[in-house]
Amino acid sequence: MSVTTVKPHRIKIENEAGEILTYRVIIYKDEDDVFIAECPALEGCMTDGATFEEAAENIKDAVACHISALKKLGKPVPCERDVYQSFVSVAI
Repeated sequence: MSVTTVKPHRIKIENEAGEILTYRVIIYKDEDDVFIAECPALEGCMTDGATFEEAAENIKDAVACHISALKKLGKPVPCERDVYQSFVSVAI
């Protein structure tokens, strides 16, 4: 069995109007020891990196590109919602 460490992380993106948008991202190591970064508020927005820091930097670019694409397509930009985090333990 492998244990995965998940580190919630928040990023801030400034839009053209100078507004700061804050999104929660989740960064974890996969089975190949690659760090995966996901932004749950933006469906399908994810990236990776060889280190936690690289994945954290890459997700900033991915979120900015995702938001830019939504705007170009005339789609609404989702806001971060209240998120409740919990951990579950199971006997195996």
